[in-house]
Amino acid sequence: MTHRKINPEPQIISTVIEQKGNAWNEETRKVVRTDALRILEALIAEYGVENAVKAIDKQGMKGSAYLYLLKPLHAESVRRRQVSLTAENTPEAV
Repeated sequence: MTHRKINPEPQIISTVIEQKGNAWNEETRKVVRTDALRILEALIAEYGVENAVKAIDKQGMKGSAYLYLLKPLHAESVRRRQVSLTAENTPEAV
């Protein structure tokens, strides 16, 4: 049994929104979840599945249990990165 299974924490985005309280307006509270997904997309593309598993392990969870999701997240995030990089190198983007 993992540390986090024994000592569960609330989801991080909800916790951060709550911590920020009135420092964030309603619009910021709405977009923060989408922004968090964009951050996840960039990080999984950058660091890959193996490093994500290690990072999850260090957070007190069993990283390998998330391979069912990490693998397709990685594949899609890498695909999106390639599209973005290709678009940046086209004459229209300059």
